[in-house]
Amino acid sequence: MARNTSDDIGRALLAMGLDEKEARLYALLVERGPSTVGALAPAAGLSRTKAYGVLDGMVVQGLATMAADRPRTYAAADPDRLVRRRSHDLGTAARVIRSRLVPLFGGRVPEADQSSLQGIAVLRRAEEMLGRAKREIVLVATFLPREAASRLAPALREVHARGVRVRTVMSRSLMEDGRLRRLGGIMDCRITSGPRAGMLIIDDAEVLIGMLSEGCATDGRAPRGGRTSDRLTGIWSRDTELVKLQRLVFDRLYSEGA
Repeated sequence: MARNTSDDIGRALLAMGLDEKEARLYALLVERGPSTVGALAPAAGLSRTKAYGVLDGMVVQGLATMAADRPRTYAAADPDRLVRRRSHDLGTAARVIRSRLVPLFGGRVPEADQSSLQGIAVLRRAEEMLGRAKREIVLVATFLPREAASRLAPALREVHARGVRVRTVMSRSLMEDGRLRRLGGIMDCRITSGPRAGMLIIDDAEVLIGMLSEGCATDGRAPRGGRTSDRLTGIWSRDTELVKLQRLVFDRLYSEGA
């Protein structure tokens, strides 16, 4: 970055919203204390005219102050105050994004009516679907990769907090898994001895059907040295007839479950 700016400091200042020229000059001001443009410009690799323009802009932004007029001398703003101000700005921005943009994005369904998924993309789609749920979630899981349990459990808690009904059909081995057993209070769950399968239906509007490739254990564990999520395949669809058919499958498993 700058001649006198370490890589770590330079990256940190860029992350704080400064551009490269501002980061060079700010780091020099902190290191040297109040300085004239004549002293700063060569060290920052800038012409005097460019340095004047950048420093005046930094004063307007609150990144620096004018310490003296003749000769024109600049001083850095307190780095700690800069960090606290940036943290406040980011917190405000995050709240606006989460309250205004996330609901809009989460409510969108991809344009395609159906798509095939592989590996971790199956888990990501399941998370997206849970985020869109407004009324009811039905879930069949006679296997569940360990990665899926850690990713989906927080999402299920969140939708339950929003008042969404959650009904599940699971294998006994999964119900005895500690990560899922802790969700017992938020799920209406039945036990099945059905075939290894996975299915997620959201509001009777979209369905995700998942399966494992050969070589995985019946509880979803991958062969030694591999990740179960890599062996996942799935089909996502919002085709009305397919959703209805899979709902009938769920209703039957649920009614016959213990």
